[in-house]
Amino acid sequence: MIPVERFPELQRLRDNWQTIRGEAVKLFDDGFIRAAAKNSDWGFYSFFKSGWKRFYLKWYDDFLPSARTLCPKTVELLNSIPTVHGHVRHAAARRVKKWNRRVYYTLKYSLTLVVLGLIVASALP
Repeated sequence: MIPVERFPELQRLRDNWQTIRGEAVKLFDDGFIRAAAKNSDWGFYSFFKSGWKRFYLKWYDDFLPSARTLCPKTVELLNSIPTVHGHVRHAAARRVKKWNRRVYYTLKYSLTLVVLGLIVASALP
């Protein structure tokens, strides 16, 4: 586990957990936290089968209008933390994408060479 002390900027979330919880409870009571109605959310399908529910606050780079309307304090808190919503996250994402690209091509070409080697080896007497 990563110690929480390494992320001091998240202290604001810890300090405001009751506010976040209050908005979440209201969302649940009003029926906004739910499983996908048509099982069209394939990314979470296995979670839904075991009873999980969800409410999206953010989709990619921006907070959803429903989140801004229904839980404005939580959105405001998250929006005020640069590592959650800001350029720091984008820089980290670029590094991860670059690393993933390197890993992908390394694996792709390594496996291609292995397969070609096996084909050549099986053709030899």
